[in-house]
Amino acid sequence: MQVLLAFTVEETHLGFTDLRSRTGLSKSTLHRILGEMAAARLLERTDAGYRLSRLVFELGMRASVERTLLEVATPFLDAYAVRQAVE
Repeated sequence: MQVLLAFTVEETHLGFTDLRSRTGLSKSTLHRILGEMAAARLLERTDAGYRLSRLVFELGMRASVERTLLEVATPFLDAYAVRQAVE
């Protein structure tokens, strides 16, 4: 979960060093987890590092089908409100 949560809407590609600093995992543990996640098709390895895979998107879409529009929109509206308050 730490690896998945390291990605943001703005930062869709992360290198190993970024992932290590965001997760706090040791090099060997992170390397093993990234390999396992790539093998499970949860992450894709790119020239820029790693990104969430299409499978993660598809799983998110399946979950969103079960939710109402308000439930889906609320986190985005909250993030927008915070951004507007900062500006």
